[in-house]
Amino acid sequence: MDRKMIMKTVLVVFGTIYFGFIIQTSIFNRIALAGITPNILLVITVAFGYLKGRKAGVVIGFVCGILLDVFIGSYFGMNALIFIYIGYLNGLVRLFYFGDDVKFPMLLIAVSDMLYGCIVFATMLLMRERYDFSFYFEHVIVPEAIYTVIVGIVVYMAIYAVIRWADKQEKRATREIV
Repeated sequence: MDRKMIMKTVLVVFGTIYFGFIIQTSIFNRIALAGITPNILLVITVAFGYLKGRKAGVVIGFVCGILLDVFIGSYFGMNALIFIYIGYLNGLVRLFYFGDDVKFPMLLIAVSDMLYGCIVFATMLLMRERYDFSFYFEHVIVPEAIYTVIVGIVVYMAIYAVIRWADKQEKRATREIV
């Protein structure tokens, strides 16, 4: 792959992350349902991990997590670490199952969001001596996972289309070189 194609890919990926971050922190904060907002950066991490593999999942997860840590997070590096693991795990899933059906990625998004919520509960709320996991699970984790999956359908399909377009461009560029 030549430099021009690499730059296009990097710009598309960072543009996607930036656009997702802006949507998550501005638009969805204004239209929160019962105080719950979807985690768009998690959807981006899951999508890239599932569609492009472990390395892409880790890199995208790190960038998305650092963005959240810098602008929103309480403990620097916590979101980055969680997102790295989520990207890696979704990249591992790609080794065992990969299909064009949208149902399985939505399941991955739901499981990843619930895992994220449980880890955040374990680290953040236990430090503040709040131990009512059932309340947090019922009123925060599950509604956020549902909201994220609903919004994630649109986000995932857009990322899927962008990745297919970029792959076609890359194949066309390699055919022209040969």
